[in-house]
Amino acid sequence: MFSKLIKIDLHKIGLKETDQIHLEGFSDIHSDALNHRGDLFEKRMNAVIKDPSRFTFYGGDMIDAITPKDKRWQQESVKEVSLEQQKINFYKATKKLTDVHKKLKKKDGHGKVLWGLSGNHEYNNRDIDQTWIKSFFEGDGEQSDGLGVNYVGSRALIGIEIQWKGKPKRRWSILTVHGFGGGSNAYTPLQNLKINHVADVYLMGHLHQKMTMEEQMVSFSWSEKRWISKKVILGNTGSFTDTMMDDYDQWYERRNKLIPASAGTITISFDAHKGEMHHHI
Repeated sequence: MFSKLIKIDLHKIGLKETDQIHLEGFSDIHSDALNHRGDLFEKRMNAVIKDPSRFTFYGGDMIDAITPKDKRWQQESVKEVSLEQQKINFYKATKKLTDVHKKLKKKDGHGKVLWGLSGNHEYNNRDIDQTWIKSFFEGDGEQSDGLGVNYVGSRALIGIEIQWKGKPKRRWSILTVHGFGGGSNAYTPLQNLKINHVADVYLMGHLHQKMTMEEQMVSFSWSEKRWISKKVILGNTGSFTDTMMDDYDQWYERRNKLIPASAGTITISFDAHKGEMHHHI
């Protein structure tokens, strides 16, 4: 399992000491799928590019990655058959974000896209191994640097340290997972993320059902001699696909108890000045 500490200096990226950092994950993009919402993806990329306080990550299933050799293959579901062409198309679709990200990463060390996960559409494809997906994100080290994004597997623990002029102000832990499950209940898989993992934020995609919620964890402070509570945030990061399409018979129609989900993202905000976290859809 991967781990990564990301240090964001508010002063270095042109923000005030009291400004918040916003994390809006891009998961389940499914580029080249017939139901991919390219218009919405473009809109949210522009929001990340234009706002110096807004960051993202890739949460897996960036490309649809289902080819004719795959048992899940349906001609009606994808625009492009070739796996390599899907990769090229994703690079083209994200070029302006990638260009800004790489430029900023040279200056601040992290850029706009803070990490990248693989999803089941990638790791369940027999033609995609760890070398392929790592190269997809990071390049091959010679001819290409890919998306310029650090690959962290399908599950990782991320530390977000917010600084002011090099001095740490506050640090949060994020458990980031592509996800699992496939029924009608998207809440239980989120709850299960807390089993054997301690974090401030728990994020997963996969089920396409964007949602956020918060809970309180209680412990006793021996130094303060009192009970204290800590807020944790759980979120499904959503998707950039439509569940159903007119006059098409796809995967949704062939599954029972699946709840239709509207495309979109969630945002987690970190306020190091006040020591608070916030969340919204």
